[in-house]
Amino acid sequence: MKQPEDLKGDYIGRTASDDNEAPDFEEVPIWIDPSKDGSQSGTVFDNDVPDPDLNSFAVIERGNDKILQYGRVSSGYEYSSRAEPGIQQRDKSMGYEAREIRESPLDEDVFRVIRVELLGEVKFKDESELKDPDEKRWELRRPTKLPQVGQKVYELGASELATLLEMPSAEDGLEIGSIESGGESVPFRLDQKFISRHVAILGRTGVGKTHTGHVIIEEMIRHNRDEQGVPVVTFDAEDDVGNMAEDVGGITLKPEDDTMHVPFQVIGWSEYSRFLGSMATEKQRQVIARAYSRIHREALENLENDGEIGVGIREFKQYVIESASNFDYNRTEQAVIRATSVITGSSVLSGSMNDWEDLLRENPIVNIDISGLGDSNRGIVVSAVARLLRILRTENQVPPFMLAIDEAHEFVPSGTSNQSTAVVRDLVKTARHIGIGVMLMTQSPSELDSRTLRTCNTYITLALSKPEVNEIKGLLSDLSDRSLTQIPNMERGRAFVGAARDIMTHTVPVEVRGRETEGGTPTPNLFERSETWFDQSGGRQQEE
Repeated sequence: MKQPEDLKGDYIGRTASDDNEAPDFEEVPIWIDPSKDGSQSGTVFDNDVPDPDLNSFAVIERGNDKILQYGRVSSGYEYSSRAEPGIQQRDKSMGYEAREIRESPLDEDVFRVIRVELLGEVKFKDESELKDPDEKRWELRRPTKLPQVGQKVYELGASELATLLEMPSAEDGLEIGSIESGGESVPFRLDQKFISRHVAILGRTGVGKTHTGHVIIEEMIRHNRDEQGVPVVTFDAEDDVGNMAEDVGGITLKPEDDTMHVPFQVIGWSEYSRFLGSMATEKQRQVIARAYSRIHREALENLENDGEIGVGIREFKQYVIESASNFDYNRTEQAVIRATSVITGSSVLSGSMNDWEDLLRENPIVNIDISGLGDSNRGIVVSAVARLLRILRTENQVPPFMLAIDEAHEFVPSGTSNQSTAVVRDLVKTARHIGIGVMLMTQSPSELDSRTLRTCNTYITLALSKPEVNEIKGLLSDLSDRSLTQIPNMERGRAFVGAARDIMTHTVPVEVRGRETEGGTPTPNLFERSETWFDQSGGRQQEE
């Protein structure tokens, strides 16, 4: 792109003003011209008059060859004085043979206006301003000049929009869908570095939130195949990821069977003590607490130094015995039994850990299926794995990776805190500095810890309820109030995608692409399931 003409698509109309609205630094009204640019009076377009789509983009002249302003179509209207309800009612009741309200595109009483949300300016450089022949000949900036009335407006094609967004190439970007503008559609790609800066995917149930997350994971895996890419660790709360993991040669681990080991040594005393139950006496708790504190500290030190826990159930028993002696507690055997029964009687706890270096080296995705666990066990698994991986990554024992957490509001809830939520919150806060990217998916952003949500640098927003939109609109500062009102009614798979300016220039509406791998468990049809159940069980009993 070298000159303003390279950005101008089809002519739309001109900037306008009236007693109610005029161009300002936020929004520009555009009169849609039904005739060709430069045509004689009374002539119209060969085909239809301009009809730009909502959320498409437009460029605006300024009477200065070096500057074009641009923005997104956020609303519009069509007006005719003959269409006023009072006039139509009068004509009908009096039996007048009224003129057709819309006789032609050039009807003098009908006009159309669209509003363009002003996003920025493109300033083109003269040859004398270039320091290098290969230097980019244009630069983007926030609106600095007041738009002028009577200036020509053109559609901005999707290809030119991609240039303005400085979208990466197919080799360097993650293709998650497509963008449309000016009657064309082009692939939409995010810069790879958005992963390391964390991403939040927000959307109510059934609008494609998890689907969008899985599309991003597919793109991560595609880069894994092409090169030594970034592995992915997922917490699968709804049994949605297993099929994809199998399709791409990854692995699924289940905490309730032998494939997944959640070491009791790292979960922390507050979580461990919950398993003791109410039967343990206060003195017995003190004995076990001192022993657990010791093995917990040693396990974390060993992880930092060697990448292994190094102490297990045998050492724990010995520490309980020594602790009982220090407390002059004479029921040592009962304390040992109660302390170890927490581990042996748990469906998720273990005395060992998985080889995470090997898992992340050999698998493009490691899926941890927690869909079969209760809420408390889910929290323990997520926090234990988060703590393990944070330590291992800090000490460079495992490669950089992306951590994907679905139903994130369950694990980092707003307004409450315990050891499990604190571990996940701390991981998100520090992850970027140690080479961990985080992807949070939630249908309830208002229930997600606000500090954790604000840590994210990229937001992919699908349809949300109005109350949820009001809760997060401060995070979507690139969207006007008019654009925010669209969010509750967006179609499934359509999202506003926005990020920091060094990743992406502006928030844009994106049509998320379809998945290439097999999806998870579909939403059940209760009527079909009920019919199947009754058919298999002999039907309903009939009254005699």
